[in-house]
Amino acid sequence: MIFLEVDDIGRCAEELSNKGLQGKYTGVMFTEIKQFDWGRELIMNDPSGVLWHFCEFTK
Repeated sequence: MIFLEVDDIGRCAEELSNKGLQGKYTGVMFTEIKQFDWGRELIMNDPSGVLWHFCEFTK
């Protein structure tokens, strides 16, 4: 698992989507952006099985 803090989760999701990773690699999956008390999160599974957490903390 890899955890990355980002400033703008919406922009991060858009940039990841524009890369077309799901069409290029088998096994790439994204969740919808989820809202939590602490902030927002997007999760991506990469082709090797690594779970990426992209998180934007509430300021």
